[in-house]
Amino acid sequence: MSFSLPGTDLYYLPRDDLAPEKYEEIVSPHSAWSRIDSQYVFDDRPLLCFQLINMYERAFNGYTNQPPPHGPREREKLKSMIYCGEAVMLGGFSALKGRLFYINDDGELICRDPLVFKFNGAQDIIREYKRSVARRDYSSRGGKPRPTVLPARQAGIKQPVPLSTINSKAAGGIYNGNPEGFRQTAEQLGGDAPAGYDQMISDQAKGLLIAGASIAAGLTLGRMPVSKTRVKGAVAKAEAVAGNSLKNIGNSTAKNLFKNRAETQASIDQKLANYLLNKDNPVGSSKAEWFDSALGFNTTNSGELTK
Repeated sequence: MSFSLPGTDLYYLPRDDLAPEKYEEIVSPHSAWSRIDSQYVFDDRPLLCFQLINMYERAFNGYTNQPPPHGPREREKLKSMIYCGEAVMLGGFSALKGRLFYINDDGELICRDPLVFKFNGAQDIIREYKRSVARRDYSSRGGKPRPTVLPARQAGIKQPVPLSTINSKAAGGIYNGNPEGFRQTAEQLGGDAPAGYDQMISDQAKGLLIAGASIAAGLTLGRMPVSKTRVKGAVAKAEAVAGNSLKNIGNSTAKNLFKNRAETQASIDQKLANYLLNKDNPVGSSKAEWFDSALGFNTTNSGELTK
């Protein structure tokens, strides 16, 4: 039972001693707040009880002349606590256990989707879980809480890699001239991603990605001087990566790669001529003016940009 918040399903983790086995019943902040906002009324007047938030259950007795809610400050205070992981709501017996948090075989609490919380909400909940475990004696259970019993369809689901990790590794692999960062990302994603990577990305595409990322980083972030030499250098670096990779592949694969390379080159030439370097294009004319004035590239010498 919670001593800081009303009801039997709301807990303020820093103060209430929630049992470790109950953490698997925590619902998402969105689901929790939807139930709280419809079930409770808040009051900003001085609090005369031990509860952390001045709130009480809404009356559902059919009487329609209830006074309007007058506790916006208390309401926003609890909402912030819910979305930051300070306060949580349990789903109860009817909810699916382990849907958001579950205890693995090592007794660790795992969050399936940390992004549903603001800031470091998921990490804060896991920290309070560890404190709760430390306050209890699990010597008869091997020093750890029992794992969550997951339904068969959930037990086979692999824990996803956080999106921020995937995006940062992929971007870092491109910018630092390491296209295999894409391959590692595909392997982390699992499923058909590795096969799709092998089928879709050729060495020419790797080189173009490196060149494009290098140019974009320089123009957008100001991390390298804008000059023809650096632009051509980035493209040359891309070509070198593609050329070195071609030395280690079979003849049949090489033929396919050269075919893809020609198709990719034609697509790049078309986009340069019709959009990026086309001063008559209503959308890309400003970019075309910049490329001509700053770098000296236009439709007459676009081939030099892709060499």
